[in-house]
Amino acid sequence: MITNKDDEQKGQGLALDVDAFEMQVDREIDSLFVPGDVLTAPEEKPSAVHVVHDVEIQVVEAPGPVAVDESKRVGGRSEAPPAGINVEAFEMQIDKEIDSLFVPADADFEPAEETSPIITKPEIQSAGVVPDRANGGQTASEMHRPVPKLELEGDSESEVIETPREEMVIQMEKSSPPMDTGEIPSPSSPPSDLPGLVENFNIAYLSLDWEFSVENVTKLWGAVENLRLYCEKSRETLFLFKLLRSLLHRVRLNPDAVQPEVVEMMKNAQEVLKTLLLSETGPGSNEKEKLRNLVSRYKAMRDRFGERREAEAEAVRVERASPFDALTSGPRPDWPSMDLERWEQWKQTFVQVNREALKIFENVAKAVREIEGNLPRTVALRKVSQQLADVGFVLEQYASFSKARNEEWQDGLEWLRQNHSRTLEEKVAVSAPTPVFREAVHEEIPIMQRAEPAEDTLEDPVVTRNDQAFIFSLCGKQFAILAKHVLKIDRVNTKKVANIIARGYAVLSDFKPFYRSIRSGLLGAWSGLPSVVLKNYRFLPIPEEIFGMPANSTSAGGVILVSTGRHHGIIFVDSPVVDLHNDTEIKMKRHVSGHVLGTALGDSGDPVEVLNMDALVRGPRQEGNENTHIK
Repeated sequence: MITNKDDEQKGQGLALDVDAFEMQVDREIDSLFVPGDVLTAPEEKPSAVHVVHDVEIQVVEAPGPVAVDESKRVGGRSEAPPAGINVEAFEMQIDKEIDSLFVPADADFEPAEETSPIITKPEIQSAGVVPDRANGGQTASEMHRPVPKLELEGDSESEVIETPREEMVIQMEKSSPPMDTGEIPSPSSPPSDLPGLVENFNIAYLSLDWEFSVENVTKLWGAVENLRLYCEKSRETLFLFKLLRSLLHRVRLNPDAVQPEVVEMMKNAQEVLKTLLLSETGPGSNEKEKLRNLVSRYKAMRDRFGERREAEAEAVRVERASPFDALTSGPRPDWPSMDLERWEQWKQTFVQVNREALKIFENVAKAVREIEGNLPRTVALRKVSQQLADVGFVLEQYASFSKARNEEWQDGLEWLRQNHSRTLEEKVAVSAPTPVFREAVHEEIPIMQRAEPAEDTLEDPVVTRNDQAFIFSLCGKQFAILAKHVLKIDRVNTKKVANIIARGYAVLSDFKPFYRSIRSGLLGAWSGLPSVVLKNYRFLPIPEEIFGMPANSTSAGGVILVSTGRHHGIIFVDSPVVDLHNDTEIKMKRHVSGHVLGTALGDSGDPVEVLNMDALVRGPRQEGNENTHIK
């Protein structure tokens, strides 16, 4: 407070208590940050200005627009009212100093109207702050203490910039760089768009639920994408958004095989998503339980899909069985022990194997042609279609080329079969290689005929060789047949015999065990032939008249299936019990004709006729058996 003394007191003056003034400034600053209800009752503030008696005071004036005359500060009451402090301007000055700690120095602020925190009495009266004593108010001396001006740092003509607080905040937001708070920015669309987007999403789902089509799947995909910004606000909605996208992606990839589990999961996910988007309180206990259920179901479905994909990949890695394996399952021929007849038999089998391989090529070429015809419907696959067309053309050309070469092999074998006897005779006559003898031999070499065997003559030498032979009984009479021509010996009943005769031929499947293949029970090298070749053999019945027996005189109890490799026949015998003789001595004529090859000794020591299979299976009733394929 300002204490007024009598005029007699000389040397009275005013002094500034700096510590008290700093405390007052600190309280003013604290009042800006501490809430009003926290502040305690203010203590009695010591006056910042004290009267010092009998001391001449030298006051340092702060620069400013207002100056107080020195004569008015010393002794007695001043004639002019003392200067006061504009509290509002002073607070703004403090705010400015505080804001400067946080606002970058290069921030561009527009300077406000200059206002000094220290004002004079005329300014106070003009502002209507100091009421007149006559009107019952306080005088300026009672309202304000005479406070000296503050000495601020800087130029003496420094300006005080007064900036409103609201404008200061706006400028700080413009000048300060954005801070990364980790929060996901809000969508650019106004909040009022969310109900409309949810409604569109619901309509798209109902359309898909009513009619499943690619168009409705695409619409629902777009509706889900429109909700992306709103779904990114929380972890729950973001999971549902990703779940729906994953399910829709699977549906779009394979729209023709949608699983019911996927449809049910989409239904539950869209219900929970709509609830969470329109809710203002967040997920409740019910929604959390549904979310946990969806998570567990999706993980289970993903695991099953991964296992199925691994199984499919494993199935792809499994090596495929070659279609040619069945054609190459037979043993390789024993070339050192191969004679001309066995070589002819092997070569005939080789031709048949090639014929079956050509069938495989033709089927592959046909499949390639079908694929090539379907691919041009898609523009992106036309190039692939052209490449497949080239592959199919090459396969067809190879099949045609191989078929032509196979026919050449067939003609060559036929020529070899007809002339192998002549070749043997020429080898015997090599001992006298004279031109005259060669011409004579050429004239005298007989050609194998289908006539009845001629009577033995002394001029026809007898050749003896050892070979395996089966001895069987036909109408009580024993016959022998070379073992290399026998495919199978089996039991048969009257009904099966009648069926074979009515059909006109027999096949290996007629004598196949129920749980076995047609190669079961085959003898010798015949068991090594592929099934695809053996299943096309047609065994034509050999008539009994050829053996010198009356027709239908045999009570068949067994059958013997015979073949030369090109022609095949079936002999109905009395019993399936036969005798196998190893290294049987067979005496045969050098010039073989008819159905008898020679003679061999039977079990009783009597001679037994050895049948000539080439003549038997190529008899008059065997014509047309060259084509072994069943039509």
